[in-house]
Amino acid sequence: MPRRSKMTRHRAAVLGVSAALLAACGSEALPEECVDEIRAASFRLSHDNSAQMNGLMMNGLFLNGVAVNGLMMNGLMMNGALLEGGVVNGVGLVSAQNQAGEVIESFSIQGEDRALRYVVGGEERGGPEAFPVVLTYENDQGQRSRLWIERAINLGQSAYLGGMLDHYELAYEVEQDGAWSEKHTDVCVNGAGESVPVLLVNGEWDYETGAWISEDPETITMACREAAIAKCIEWSYREQYGERGWSHQACTRMVRADYAGDGTPHTLNGTRIYVGDPFGYNDHQHSHPGWLVKEAEWTPDGASCINRSGLRQLGETDCASDPDCFPGVPECENTDILEPSSDTVLVTATSRTPFGTPDYLYGVQYDEAAGASTLFMAAQDGSSYELIGTLTVAETVDAPKLPVEVDGLYQTDFEGLMGFQIDRERGQSRAVIVNGNATARPRGKWHPDREFRAAAISSSNGRRLAFAIAPNTDELCRIWALDGNIASSEGGCTTLPEDIADDVDLVETGEGGEFTVIEGGRVWTMDVEGATLQRVATLEASVVGIARTADAGLVGLDATGSQLVDLVVSESCGLAAGAPLVDVVPGALGDLAGSAP
Repeated sequence: MPRRSKMTRHRAAVLGVSAALLAACGSEALPEECVDEIRAASFRLSHDNSAQMNGLMMNGLFLNGVAVNGLMMNGLMMNGALLEGGVVNGVGLVSAQNQAGEVIESFSIQGEDRALRYVVGGEERGGPEAFPVVLTYENDQGQRSRLWIERAINLGQSAYLGGMLDHYELAYEVEQDGAWSEKHTDVCVNGAGESVPVLLVNGEWDYETGAWISEDPETITMACREAAIAKCIEWSYREQYGERGWSHQACTRMVRADYAGDGTPHTLNGTRIYVGDPFGYNDHQHSHPGWLVKEAEWTPDGASCINRSGLRQLGETDCASDPDCFPGVPECENTDILEPSSDTVLVTATSRTPFGTPDYLYGVQYDEAAGASTLFMAAQDGSSYELIGTLTVAETVDAPKLPVEVDGLYQTDFEGLMGFQIDRERGQSRAVIVNGNATARPRGKWHPDREFRAAAISSSNGRRLAFAIAPNTDELCRIWALDGNIASSEGGCTTLPEDIADDVDLVETGEGGEFTVIEGGRVWTMDVEGATLQRVATLEASVVGIARTADAGLVGLDATGSQLVDLVVSESCGLAAGAPLVDVVPGALGDLAGSAP
């Protein structure tokens, strides 16, 4: 079959009003019940960044509902009290055993990967074969429950800044009438109510004040992913003792926007911030040069200074002119200078423009004559549109910025907008961070022989793993967003069962790795594990980009009509193109990204 490309493939149809919807029902008009289908999507949003200190939800651990903050978090999971009959809030440990029934004498977490180790008969055990572990508890009314540490999950060397981290799946059972209940997996949940694993972290916290109340290295807290304690470990602030030990606690204040240091969060889950530090771990404050302003500097006791005109706080609508707005916190000086003012603070920056906010869509359109891509953004409700400019990239600081082609846009929750720079002459591509001043910053090496034209981030693997399609090789590749390298350990690249054209895009639209792939008028669902495609719809339109919105909808980029359009999801009729939202810059080629998963 000859190679089809965006350059040679044309469609005359332009998306119109909903009466013209076409979908999997065939080339006939949709049934009447499909025409008025409200915009809805088949996925749940799970992007947390996070107002929660932790996220443990084990209120059902006993029949009378003992809360986990009085049980697992405040001192029971430690070598002393845990294994020597310690009681917290009327709950004590009865036994700690491995799967062979051997009694566990002590626990510890070791190394940068936070791996759990335990001692049995004086011998240290660890690794995959050491699990599951079961901890049996009893309250002062004689009721028992069991907490299972089922297995370790390792997301790979490239999953996080700072290297590998071990996570653990948890489950619990409750004893009733002499029998154990079924296992419950909702020990840790994210903002969408989905189960997530835990990280193991030294120390314990006061959940009312946010204070770190124990520096005992033998004290272990089970920290839910996507909440502040675990998130700060994943952001590379892993040292809790020694010269840099202050940074993890400062990060927990920073993530929750706990400006006053009293335990009160002033943010919403999913709010994007840009993070910097004096160690070189994170340089995200440079992600959008000229578009950001310093928000605050952070210590273990809260913000050491704030910019009252640039806060992300929740419910403080006019902090800049309110003398009672965090009165004990001084104003930061030189808020246009984003670097930390000392070696003992972290820093956050926020956008002074709408760019980077989760309620916008971002797109590129390719100008064949100029050999460059134009970057634009539009409000997700279609109320505004802004042409940002022609994308450029410089190999070095002193090099001139050259126009480039960028495709395969997608959103991450740590670098914001990313995509792939295309080198048509050599038939290669590489990952880039797309900045708010229309510059593209390379991330990693060139991928020879592959032009990645579509990409989407996955909600699994810590939202660090992107799935990218190279139409010139008809491959689906798994790529670490942090370094832009192909994730060989996660399956590398897989040949797709279809001949895919350049006008392709994809987005995660279901649980368990289910994506929607759209290529002009052809629409598939794809299981990324096996790279299988199932045809679900046909559109008489050239929809070359697809993105999710903050309210869990789907939007498409119709390159022929130069419009953003609603994409309507119907159980009976599949996916359909709906009414236009807003006109965009003309261009035959393009791609689209929306809110992060």
